Amino acid sequence: MLELMLGRAGSGKTAAVMRSMGELHRGGRQSVMIVPEQYSHDAERQLCAECGNGISLSAEVLSFSRICSRVFEETGKAAYKTLDP
Repeated sequence: MLELMLGRAGSGKTAAVMRSMGELHRGGRQSVMIVPEQYSHDAERQLCAECGNGISLSAEVLSFSRICSRVFEETGKAAYKTLDP
């Protein structure tokens, strides 16, 4: 299920997403947080700080380029050559 959270900066969107991912982890469900490329490392560190290191077993923080790579790996399309990166 895709859920979009919209709001102004500082309104608590990120904290709400982190809490929700922690609840899903405790329930044994997988979750993915999609973030811009430059924010992926910070978001992953914040998720682990907020929910504990065990969250990395069931939750992922992915950027758009990493999602593309994952899809290509899963579908076997990674072997195709592209015109440019």
